[in-house]
Amino acid sequence: MDTDKRMSGPRRAVLAALVTLSALGLTTACGSSDGDDDKGRSPLEQYALVTKDLTGYTVTDGKADNWSSGQPEADKSKCQPLAHSTGDKPSPDAKDTVARGVNKTDDPAKGVSVSLSSYSAKRAKSLIGDLKAAVPECRSGFGVTLKKTKTQYTKVHAEKTPSFGDDTVAYRMTATSQGQKIVMNFVAVRSDRTVALFTGFDLRDYGKGFRVPEHIVERQLAKLEKLRKPEPPEKSGTPEKKPEPPSKSEQPETPDKKPEPPKKPE
Repeated sequence: MDTDKRMSGPRRAVLAALVTLSALGLTTACGSSDGDDDKGRSPLEQYALVTKDLTGYTVTDGKADNWSSGQPEADKSKCQPLAHSTGDKPSPDAKDTVARGVNKTDDPAKGVSVSLSSYSAKRAKSLIGDLKAAVPECRSGFGVTLKKTKTQYTKVHAEKTPSFGDDTVAYRMTATSQGQKIVMNFVAVRSDRTVALFTGFDLRDYGKGFRVPEHIVERQLAKLEKLRKPEPPEKSGTPEKKPEPPSKSEQPETPDKKPEPPKKPE
């Protein structure tokens, strides 16, 4: 059943106003991704999840028409990294971004959006650091604006998660919009120069939320490992010294005189 059709208009509006890319695929039963047609698409597409990668889940690559697009603006600068994580990209300076929606086959209301974004090596590292710093700074909440629509996050707190990839941060954000409590669970992972962002929802019970299953993260990172670029060898600041010849004391002694030939018997 199409989850988007099953939700009432007001309920769709609540979540659609709150998230952009995070809702990708979670509201559509069509647009299944089987990975068979990547011609002319982003290079990241070949590393994105497809339905055959996961047992018990359907992977979609289409976004419902009634969902917003853009990057929300936070009313507190220190919370902007968290606001961006609900937008089309984990941050506006992403070089490239592709996304998928992953729904449980037997319960499509529970799902995870997965985005892959490429950055410079330095920026990929700092993005995860920015999220880690923002979580405790914004624990009492903050407001965001997206296309003149305002939403209030009332609570942010860190979540425990295994260490994935090169660096990981997990957090939960609770929002209130039109009297509806909405819980979203995030896991952001850096794999070399790529940042994978996972956002879990329960579109039937917004207030309960849906934790991102670890095996979805693991499966996605396994595919991303193929994208990893080898690190260049470290160059020493000083040239290598050639081995010095052994000192005279260490050299084998050579006789000063040639040995005399043996005398012939008389």
